[in-house]
Amino acid sequence: MLGRPRVEISVDRRRPEQIRILLGPPEASVLIRTCATSEDVFEYLWLVLRVPPELAAVKVADLKREGGSIAFEFDRVPELESPAAARRRQSQDA
Repeated sequence: MLGRPRVEISVDRRRPEQIRILLGPPEASVLIRTCATSEDVFEYLWLVLRVPPELAAVKVADLKREGGSIAFEFDRVPELESPAAARRRQSQDA
């Protein structure tokens, strides 16, 4: 996806115990995950979508406080390279 990804987190009005995570622009958002707890939302944002953890925590707190819908764009956290992959890359560069 080019540019900054847009995420919307919203409480399902028909089932308030479910929190929906949508990805994409407002006119074409796609439901990518339904979570039962705010902790699940935080983990999905951080570990799967790679939203910076500080931003994910703030947005989950905003959702808890406001109880409606939160939309935001973000810059992804770079994937961490495993130590084994780093060693392989270093040995290939040498």
